[in-house]
Amino acid sequence: MIKGFISEGDLSVDDLVKLLIKPSYKEGCGAIVSYVGFVKAVVDGKKVTHVLYEPGENADEELTRIATEIATKYGLHDVIIAHKEGALKPGDTVSYIIVSACDRSTAFRAAEEAINKVKSEAPIRKVERREDGHFLVLPNGERKPLK
Repeated sequence: MIKGFISEGDLSVDDLVKLLIKPSYKEGCGAIVSYVGFVKAVVDGKKVTHVLYEPGENADEELTRIATEIATKYGLHDVIIAHKEGALKPGDTVSYIIVSACDRSTAFRAAEEAINKVKSEAPIRKVERREDGHFLVLPNGERKPLK
């Protein structure tokens, strides 16, 4: 399964992993690496109240494109990339990247590259609301104050 999607509700990492184990082990895979991103409570020493994630029109397609690119490059059987939308509070989960591979080193490398691609290429606007103002979070992690 190679899939990327935007979700409004909660997702279960356990359920996503279970989706991949059955078909993966039959194909000779023996490793699944999962990444779960969540909202930070403090950034630059300032308290975060929430972060607003606004996916662009083609966000599902772009996440699927990234998943396909990673699967092709690393010879993976399965890649799932999921990202939530809406206003999320500190501690809320935001993004999930799950890859299955024949070996763990490939799985870790692929997951790390997928994370970096999602951060830099996915059309998802991220606005961080903190005690000192509102900030647009750029793909490189830099914060730009909003008026």
